[in-house]
Amino acid sequence: MTVIALPIGAIPEVRKGDDLASLILESVSHGGPTLRQQDIVVISSKVVSKAE
Repeated sequence: MTVIALPIGAIPEVRKGDDLASLILESVSHGGPTLRQQDIVVISSKVVSKAE
């Protein structure tokens, strides 16, 4: 098994009510790393808290 960590850039400041999944998918579709089946996306608890 190989583990590779890649940052997803170009995500705007997250605010209350933001849809994190949409922000991540939009960032990936605009030149971020390609997501494949069985990839794991890690999101910090701080970002999740800001969106809640």
